[in-house]
Amino acid sequence: MRRRRWDTTLYHLAEGQAGYFTAAQAREAGLQQVRLAQLHKTGDIERVTRGVYRLTRYPISPLGQYMEAALWPQVRWPDARGVVSHESALAIYGLSDASPVKVHLTVPTEFRIRRAVPRRLALHYAEENPDQGVVSR
Repeated sequence: MRRRRWDTTLYHLAEGQAGYFTAAQAREAGLQQVRLAQLHKTGDIERVTRGVYRLTRYPISPLGQYMEAALWPQVRWPDARGVVSHESALAIYGLSDASPVKVHLTVPTEFRIRRAVPRRLALHYAEENPDQGVVSR
C-alpha cells in the first residue's frame, strides 16, 4: 500500500504530542488549511478547539486534555509555550487527589490574547526562567 504524504507528515508531527497538533505546525510541515478542512470532513482528523487538531486514528490518551491545553497558545503565537500548572500539574503527577474542573495553564507574561479563552482553561501568567522553569509573579 502506498503511503499518503499527509498521513506520514501529520503522524510524525503529532507523535510526540499524544496525537495532537496545531494548524500552524501543520502549515509549517507543508499542509495547507484547505487540506486540513478536507481531512476534518473525511474524519481523518478532528478539531478539538480552534486551531488544535487530533489524529482520529491515534490512540486517545488520558492526558489528552493537558496536551490540548498546552498547544492552545501556539494557535496564534507558534513560539509560545504553555505549561500545565497548579492543581492540573499535581493531578498529572498523582500528587493530589483533586480533580480540577479546569486545566490550569501558565503562559509567559507577554502573551496576550484577543480571543475567548476556552471555558475549560484557567490561564495564569508568569515569567519563564530557563534554569528553573516557570516562576510566578
